[in-house]
Amino acid sequence: MYDYDDTIPVVLVEGFLGFASSKYWGSGLQNYGARRRRLIYLDLGCVSSLHDRACELFYQLKGGTVDYGQEHSRQFGHQRYGKTYQGLYPEWSSAKPLHFIGHSYGGNTAWYLQQFLHQKEFEGHQNTCADWVQSLTTISSPLRGTTITHTIGRYEDEIGGVRALSLGSLMYRAILLYEWLDITWLKEHVFNFNLDHWPFTPNKGMSWMELVRHLLVGCDWAEGVDNAPYDLTIQRMESINKTAKTFESTYYRSFAASMTFRPSWCSYHIPKLCANAALMVSSAVIGRFSFNHSDMNMMGWRENDGVCPLISQVHPGECRSPELPMPGIWKVNELHGCNHFSIIPSIYPSLLYIELFKEYFGYLDQIDYLKQSLGFSSASQHSPTTKCRGFN
Repeated sequence: MYDYDDTIPVVLVEGFLGFASSKYWGSGLQNYGARRRRLIYLDLGCVSSLHDRACELFYQLKGGTVDYGQEHSRQFGHQRYGKTYQGLYPEWSSAKPLHFIGHSYGGNTAWYLQQFLHQKEFEGHQNTCADWVQSLTTISSPLRGTTITHTIGRYEDEIGGVRALSLGSLMYRAILLYEWLDITWLKEHVFNFNLDHWPFTPNKGMSWMELVRHLLVGCDWAEGVDNAPYDLTIQRMESINKTAKTFESTYYRSFAASMTFRPSWCSYHIPKLCANAALMVSSAVIGRFSFNHSDMNMMGWRENDGVCPLISQVHPGECRSPELPMPGIWKVNELHGCNHFSIIPSIYPSLLYIELFKEYFGYLDQIDYLKQSLGFSSASQHSPTTKCRGFN
Protein backbone atom coordinates (compact mmCIF):
# COMPACT_ATOMS: atom_id res chain seq x y z
CA MET A 1 0.00 0.00 0.00
CA TYR A 2 1.21 3.51 -0.82
CA ASP A 3 2.78 5.22 2.19
CA TYR A 4 1.41 8.77 2.44
CA ASP A 5 3.81 9.53 5.29
CA ASP A 6 6.64 9.51 2.75
CA THR A 7 5.10 12.01 0.35
CA ILE A 8 7.56 14.47 -1.12
CA PRO A 9 7.05 18.12 -0.06
CA VAL A 10 6.15 20.84 -2.55
CA VAL A 11 8.13 24.07 -2.90
CA LEU A 12 5.99 26.97 -4.16
CA VAL A 13 7.97 29.68 -5.99
CA GLU A 14 6.33 33.07 -6.47
CA GLY A 15 6.87 35.25 -9.53
CA PHE A 16 7.95 38.79 -10.38
CA LEU A 17 6.83 41.24 -7.67
CA GLY A 18 5.32 38.29 -5.82
CA PHE A 19 5.05 38.31 -2.06
CA ALA A 20 6.16 35.37 0.01
CA SER A 21 3.33 33.82 1.98
CA SER A 22 0.44 31.41 1.70
CA LYS A 23 -1.73 34.40 0.75
CA TYR A 24 -0.09 34.52 -2.68
CA TRP A 25 -0.94 30.90 -3.41
CA GLY A 26 -4.09 30.74 -1.32
CA SER A 27 -4.50 29.45 2.21
CA GLY A 28 -6.91 26.75 1.04
CA LEU A 29 -4.40 24.53 -0.75
CA GLN A 30 -4.62 21.97 2.05
CA ASN A 31 -8.29 21.56 1.14
CA TYR A 32 -7.54 20.82 -2.49
CA GLY A 33 -5.51 17.65 -2.24
CA ALA A 34 -2.48 18.61 -0.14
CA ARG A 35 -3.74 17.49 3.27
CA ARG A 36 -0.90 15.01 3.73
CA ARG A 37 1.76 16.86 1.82
CA ARG A 38 4.00 19.55 3.28
CA LEU A 39 3.97 22.89 1.46
CA ILE A 40 7.12 25.05 1.59
CA TYR A 41 6.83 28.80 0.97
CA LEU A 42 9.82 30.98 0.10
CA ASP A 43 10.86 34.62 0.42
CA LEU A 44 12.92 35.52 -2.65
CA GLY A 45 14.03 38.79 -4.20
CA CYS A 46 10.96 39.65 -6.26
CA VAL A 47 12.81 41.80 -8.82
CA SER A 48 16.18 40.03 -8.60
CA SER A 49 17.96 38.13 -11.36
CA LEU A 50 17.58 34.39 -11.89
CA HIS A 51 21.10 33.92 -10.55
CA ASP A 52 20.39 35.72 -7.29
CA ARG A 53 16.98 34.08 -6.83
CA ALA A 54 18.39 30.60 -7.46
CA CYS A 55 21.03 31.20 -4.78
CA GLU A 56 18.43 32.46 -2.30
CA LEU A 57 16.14 29.53 -3.05
CA PHE A 58 18.91 26.99 -2.48
CA TYR A 59 20.03 28.37 0.89
CA GLN A 60 16.50 28.94 2.16
CA LEU A 61 15.85 25.24 1.60
CA LYS A 62 19.22 23.75 2.50
CA GLY A 63 20.25 26.24 5.18
CA GLY A 64 23.27 28.48 5.60
CA THR A 65 24.33 31.94 4.48
CA VAL A 66 23.35 32.86 0.93
CA ASP A 67 26.45 32.93 -1.26
CA TYR A 68 25.90 34.73 -4.57
CA GLY A 69 29.37 33.77 -5.76
CA GLN A 70 32.59 35.76 -5.63
CA GLU A 71 32.93 36.39 -9.37
CA HIS A 72 29.26 37.24 -9.88
CA SER A 73 29.15 39.63 -6.93
CA ARG A 74 32.31 41.43 -7.98
CA GLN A 75 31.11 41.77 -11.56
CA PHE A 76 27.76 43.33 -10.67
CA GLY A 77 28.72 45.30 -7.57
CA HIS A 78 26.73 43.78 -4.74
CA GLN A 79 27.66 41.88 -1.59
CA ARG A 80 28.74 38.29 -2.00
CA TYR A 81 26.86 37.07 1.07
CA GLY A 82 23.22 37.58 1.97
CA LYS A 83 20.93 36.44 4.75
CA THR A 84 21.47 33.33 6.87
CA TYR A 85 18.76 30.66 7.09
CA GLN A 86 18.19 27.63 9.32
CA GLY A 87 16.95 25.67 6.32
CA LEU A 88 13.35 24.80 5.49
CA TYR A 89 14.40 21.35 4.25
CA PRO A 90 18.03 20.70 5.27
CA GLU A 91 17.79 17.00 4.35
CA TRP A 92 17.29 17.93 0.68
CA SER A 93 19.29 15.54 -1.52
CA SER A 94 18.93 12.92 -4.24
CA ALA A 95 17.45 10.57 -1.66
CA LYS A 96 15.13 13.32 -0.36
CA PRO A 97 14.11 15.29 -3.47
CA LEU A 98 11.44 17.98 -3.73
CA HIS A 99 8.57 18.89 -6.03
CA PHE A 100 8.68 22.47 -7.38
CA ILE A 101 5.84 24.56 -8.74
CA GLY A 102 6.39 28.12 -9.92
CA HIS A 103 4.06 30.82 -11.14
CA SER A 104 5.31 33.22 -13.82
CA TYR A 105 8.96 34.16 -13.09
CA GLY A 106 8.89 31.56 -10.31
CA GLY A 107 8.84 28.80 -12.92
CA ASN A 108 11.92 30.26 -14.59
CA THR A 109 13.59 30.44 -11.18
CA ALA A 110 13.00 26.75 -10.43
CA TRP A 111 14.20 25.82 -13.94
CA TYR A 112 17.37 27.87 -13.44
CA LEU A 113 17.94 26.38 -9.99
CA GLN A 114 17.97 22.87 -11.42
CA GLN A 115 20.64 23.90 -13.92
CA PHE A 116 22.72 25.25 -11.01
CA LEU A 117 22.26 22.00 -9.08
CA HIS A 118 23.47 20.03 -12.09
CA GLN A 119 26.46 22.35 -12.58
CA LYS A 120 27.35 22.22 -8.85
CA GLU A 121 27.39 26.01 -8.64
CA PHE A 122 26.95 26.22 -4.86
CA GLU A 123 30.33 26.46 -3.17
CA GLY A 124 30.75 23.94 -0.37
CA HIS A 125 27.94 21.75 -1.77
CA GLN A 126 29.68 19.63 -4.38
CA ASN A 127 27.19 16.76 -4.13
CA THR A 128 24.28 18.60 -5.74
CA CYS A 129 22.71 17.25 -8.91
CA ALA A 130 19.54 17.57 -10.99
CA ASP A 131 18.01 14.57 -9.18
CA TRP A 132 17.25 16.84 -6.23
CA VAL A 133 14.24 18.04 -8.25
CA GLN A 134 11.60 15.30 -8.43
CA SER A 135 9.18 17.35 -10.51
CA LEU A 136 9.06 20.86 -11.93
CA THR A 137 5.71 22.44 -12.82
CA THR A 138 5.34 25.92 -14.27
CA ILE A 139 2.20 28.06 -14.49
CA SER A 140 2.12 30.97 -16.95
CA SER A 141 5.93 31.06 -16.91
CA PRO A 142 7.83 32.88 -19.69
CA LEU A 143 10.26 30.00 -20.24
CA ARG A 144 11.34 31.58 -23.53
CA GLY A 145 11.04 35.20 -22.39
CA THR A 146 8.31 37.80 -22.82
CA THR A 147 7.90 40.92 -24.91
CA ILE A 148 6.21 42.81 -22.06
CA THR A 149 9.67 43.77 -20.77
CA HIS A 150 10.09 45.90 -23.87
CA THR A 151 6.58 47.35 -23.78
CA ILE A 152 7.22 48.76 -20.30
CA GLY A 153 10.58 50.26 -21.20
CA ARG A 154 13.42 47.81 -21.79
CA TYR A 155 15.39 48.68 -24.93
CA GLU A 156 14.95 46.10 -27.69
CA ASP A 157 18.40 46.13 -29.26
CA GLU A 158 20.64 46.80 -26.27
CA ILE A 159 21.84 44.49 -23.51
CA GLY A 160 20.93 47.03 -20.85
CA GLY A 161 19.04 50.25 -20.59
CA VAL A 162 15.52 51.45 -19.89
CA ARG A 163 13.69 54.15 -21.84
CA ALA A 164 13.32 57.44 -19.98
CA LEU A 165 9.86 58.17 -18.55
CA SER A 166 8.67 54.65 -19.38
CA LEU A 167 6.67 52.62 -16.88
CA GLY A 168 9.75 50.51 -16.21
CA SER A 169 11.90 53.54 -15.40
CA LEU A 170 9.27 54.89 -13.01
CA MET A 171 8.95 51.49 -11.31
CA TYR A 172 12.64 51.02 -10.67
CA ARG A 173 13.03 54.56 -9.33
CA ALA A 174 10.15 53.96 -6.91
CA ILE A 175 11.79 50.70 -5.78
CA LEU A 176 15.16 52.42 -5.33
CA LEU A 177 13.62 55.19 -3.21
CA TYR A 178 11.71 52.62 -1.14
CA GLU A 179 14.93 50.70 -0.48
CA TRP A 180 16.91 53.84 0.39
CA LEU A 181 14.34 54.93 2.98
CA ASP A 182 14.88 51.51 4.61
CA ILE A 183 11.83 51.67 6.89
CA THR A 184 11.80 48.43 8.86
CA TRP A 185 8.07 48.50 9.60
CA LEU A 186 7.22 48.81 5.90
CA LYS A 187 9.51 45.93 4.99
CA GLU A 188 8.09 43.72 7.73
CA HIS A 189 4.40 44.55 7.35
CA VAL A 190 3.85 45.95 3.86
CA PHE A 191 6.37 44.74 1.27
CA ASN A 192 9.97 43.57 1.09
CA PHE A 193 11.81 43.48 -2.23
CA ASN A 194 14.64 41.48 -0.56
CA LEU A 195 17.42 43.55 -2.10
CA ASP A 196 19.54 43.61 1.06
CA HIS A 197 22.67 42.47 -0.76
CA TRP A 198 22.64 45.64 -2.87
CA PRO A 199 24.15 48.91 -1.47
CA PHE A 200 20.92 50.89 -1.69
CA THR A 201 20.62 52.20 1.89
CA PRO A 202 22.54 54.92 3.76
CA ASN A 203 23.90 52.24 6.11
CA LYS A 204 25.42 50.44 3.12
CA GLY A 205 27.01 53.50 1.60
CA MET A 206 24.45 55.23 -0.62
CA SER A 207 24.33 58.93 0.25
CA TRP A 208 21.35 61.12 -0.52
CA MET A 209 23.36 62.76 -3.31
CA GLU A 210 23.96 59.36 -4.92
CA LEU A 211 20.26 58.60 -4.56
CA VAL A 212 19.35 61.83 -6.35
CA ARG A 213 21.82 61.03 -9.12
CA HIS A 214 20.32 57.55 -9.58
CA LEU A 215 16.80 58.96 -9.61
CA LEU A 216 17.64 61.66 -12.14
CA VAL A 217 20.25 60.01 -14.35
CA GLY A 218 19.73 56.27 -13.94
CA CYS A 219 20.78 53.29 -11.86
CA ASP A 220 23.38 50.71 -12.92
CA TRP A 221 21.42 47.95 -11.17
CA ALA A 222 18.11 48.53 -12.94
CA GLU A 223 19.61 49.41 -16.30
CA GLY A 224 22.13 46.57 -16.20
CA VAL A 225 21.71 42.81 -16.59
CA ASP A 226 21.59 41.49 -13.00
CA ASN A 227 17.85 41.93 -12.56
CA ALA A 228 14.53 40.30 -13.39
CA PRO A 229 13.44 42.48 -16.35
CA TYR A 230 16.62 41.61 -18.25
CA ASP A 231 16.33 37.90 -17.46
CA LEU A 232 12.75 37.96 -18.74
CA THR A 233 13.70 39.15 -22.22
CA ILE A 234 13.46 36.74 -25.15
CA GLN A 235 17.15 37.23 -25.94
CA ARG A 236 18.26 36.34 -22.41
CA MET A 237 16.05 33.26 -22.09
CA GLU A 238 17.17 32.08 -25.52
CA SER A 239 20.77 32.31 -24.32
CA ILE A 240 19.96 30.36 -21.14
CA ASN A 241 18.02 27.65 -22.96
CA LYS A 242 20.84 27.01 -25.44
CA THR A 243 22.81 25.27 -22.70
CA ALA A 244 19.99 24.27 -20.31
CA LYS A 245 19.01 20.62 -20.08
CA THR A 246 16.05 18.49 -19.11
CA PHE A 247 16.87 15.49 -16.94
CA GLU A 248 15.56 11.93 -17.04
CA SER A 249 14.97 11.87 -13.29
CA THR A 250 12.61 14.87 -13.28
CA TYR A 251 8.94 15.12 -14.28
CA TYR A 252 8.26 18.36 -16.17
CA ARG A 253 4.92 20.01 -16.72
CA SER A 254 3.69 23.42 -17.86
CA PHE A 255 0.34 25.18 -17.75
CA ALA A 256 0.16 27.76 -20.55
CA ALA A 257 -2.61 30.38 -20.45
CA SER A 258 -4.15 32.52 -23.17
CA MET A 259 -6.77 35.30 -23.06
CA THR A 260 -6.62 36.44 -26.70
CA PHE A 261 -7.98 35.51 -30.12
CA ARG A 262 -7.00 36.41 -33.65
CA PRO A 263 -9.75 37.92 -35.82
CA SER A 264 -9.92 36.76 -39.42
CA TRP A 265 -9.35 40.29 -40.68
CA CYS A 266 -5.93 41.02 -39.10
CA SER A 267 -2.66 39.47 -37.97
CA TYR A 268 -2.89 40.77 -34.39
CA HIS A 269 -4.31 39.09 -31.29
CA ILE A 270 -7.08 40.82 -29.38
CA PRO A 271 -7.89 40.20 -25.69
CA LYS A 272 -11.16 38.66 -24.64
CA LEU A 273 -13.16 40.58 -22.07
CA CYS A 274 -12.05 40.10 -18.47
CA ALA A 275 -12.47 41.89 -15.15
CA ASN A 276 -8.91 43.22 -15.13
CA ALA A 277 -8.61 46.34 -17.31
CA ALA A 278 -4.81 46.53 -16.90
CA LEU A 279 -4.40 42.99 -18.25
CA MET A 280 -6.61 43.80 -21.22
CA VAL A 281 -4.41 46.77 -22.09
CA SER A 282 -1.14 44.83 -21.71
CA SER A 283 -2.61 41.89 -23.62
CA ALA A 284 -3.57 44.15 -26.52
CA VAL A 285 -0.06 45.64 -26.62
CA ILE A 286 1.62 42.21 -26.60
CA GLY A 287 -0.89 41.03 -29.20
CA ARG A 288 0.44 43.49 -31.78
CA PHE A 289 4.09 43.75 -30.68
CA SER A 290 6.91 43.67 -33.24
CA PHE A 291 10.62 44.34 -32.79
CA ASN A 292 11.77 47.51 -34.53
CA HIS A 293 15.21 46.23 -35.50
CA SER A 294 14.79 42.49 -35.95
CA ASP A 295 13.64 40.09 -38.65
CA MET A 296 12.16 37.78 -36.00
CA ASN A 297 8.73 36.49 -37.05
CA MET A 298 6.38 37.63 -34.29
CA MET A 299 3.20 35.93 -35.56
CA GLY A 300 3.54 33.07 -33.09
CA TRP A 301 4.36 35.40 -30.19
CA ARG A 302 1.14 37.41 -30.10
CA GLU A 303 -1.29 35.02 -28.45
CA ASN A 304 -0.85 35.77 -24.74
CA ASP A 305 -2.26 35.79 -21.20
CA GLY A 306 -1.80 39.52 -20.59
CA VAL A 307 1.84 39.18 -19.53
CA CYS A 308 3.45 36.26 -21.39
CA PRO A 309 3.10 35.00 -24.97
CA LEU A 310 1.53 31.54 -25.04
CA ILE A 311 4.40 30.12 -27.08
CA SER A 312 6.84 31.10 -24.32
CA GLN A 313 4.86 29.38 -21.58
CA VAL A 314 4.84 25.98 -23.27
CA HIS A 315 8.35 24.74 -22.51
CA PRO A 316 12.00 25.15 -23.51
CA GLY A 317 12.42 21.57 -24.76
CA GLU A 318 10.74 18.40 -26.04
CA CYS A 319 7.19 17.43 -25.06
CA ARG A 320 4.93 14.39 -25.40
CA SER A 321 1.44 13.30 -24.36
CA PRO A 322 1.82 10.18 -22.20
CA GLU A 323 -1.02 8.55 -20.31
CA LEU A 324 1.15 8.32 -17.19
CA PRO A 325 3.61 10.93 -15.92
CA MET A 326 6.95 10.51 -17.68
CA PRO A 327 10.28 11.97 -16.57
CA GLY A 328 12.62 13.82 -18.85
CA ILE A 329 10.05 15.47 -21.12
CA TRP A 330 7.53 18.31 -20.78
CA LYS A 331 3.82 17.62 -20.48
CA VAL A 332 1.90 20.70 -21.66
CA ASN A 333 -1.60 21.85 -20.67
CA GLU A 334 -3.01 24.89 -22.50
CA LEU A 335 -5.56 26.97 -20.58
CA HIS A 336 -7.58 29.03 -23.05
CA GLY A 337 -9.73 31.88 -21.81
CA CYS A 338 -7.44 32.37 -18.81
CA ASN A 339 -5.20 35.27 -17.87
CA HIS A 340 -1.82 35.44 -16.19
CA PHE A 341 -3.30 35.56 -12.68
CA SER A 342 -6.21 33.14 -13.05
CA ILE A 343 -4.71 30.70 -10.54
CA ILE A 344 -3.50 33.29 -8.01
CA PRO A 345 -6.46 33.75 -5.61
CA SER A 346 -4.96 36.78 -3.86
CA ILE A 347 -4.99 38.65 -7.17
CA TYR A 348 -7.70 37.10 -9.32
CA PRO A 349 -10.02 34.61 -7.56
CA SER A 350 -11.09 31.82 -9.90
CA LEU A 351 -12.66 28.36 -9.81
CA LEU A 352 -9.86 27.32 -12.15
CA TYR A 353 -7.48 27.66 -9.20
CA ILE A 354 -9.36 24.95 -7.28
CA GLU A 355 -9.61 22.62 -10.28
CA LEU A 356 -5.97 23.06 -11.26
CA PHE A 357 -4.54 22.35 -7.82
CA LYS A 358 -6.81 19.37 -7.20
CA GLU A 359 -5.53 17.91 -10.45
CA TYR A 360 -1.93 18.94 -9.67
CA PHE A 361 -1.83 17.18 -6.32
CA GLY A 362 -3.33 14.08 -7.93
CA TYR A 363 -0.54 14.27 -10.50
CA LEU A 364 2.05 14.39 -7.69
CA ASP A 365 0.43 11.36 -6.06
CA GLN A 366 0.89 9.49 -9.34
CA ILE A 367 4.57 10.44 -9.47
CA ASP A 368 5.17 9.42 -5.85
CA TYR A 369 3.33 6.15 -6.44
CA LEU A 370 5.42 5.34 -9.51
CA LYS A 371 8.61 6.20 -7.64
CA GLN A 372 7.94 4.48 -4.32
CA SER A 373 5.66 1.54 -5.08
CA LEU A 374 6.21 0.38 -8.63
CA GLY A 375 9.95 0.89 -8.59
CA PHE A 376 10.27 1.68 -12.27
CA SER A 377 10.51 4.71 -14.51
CA SER A 378 7.53 5.33 -16.73
CA ALA A 379 9.97 6.88 -19.18
CA SER A 380 10.57 3.38 -20.52
CA GLN A 381 7.06 3.35 -21.93
CA HIS A 382 6.75 4.41 -25.56
CA SER A 383 4.80 7.59 -26.16
CA PRO A 384 4.49 9.48 -29.45
CA THR A 385 5.97 12.95 -29.64
CA THR A 386 3.39 15.72 -29.84
CA LYS A 387 3.92 18.65 -32.18
CA CYS A 388 4.03 21.70 -29.93
CA ARG A 389 3.61 25.27 -31.10
CA GLY A 390 6.89 26.87 -32.01
CA PHE A 391 8.86 23.60 -32.06
CA ASN A 392 9.53 21.05 -34.78
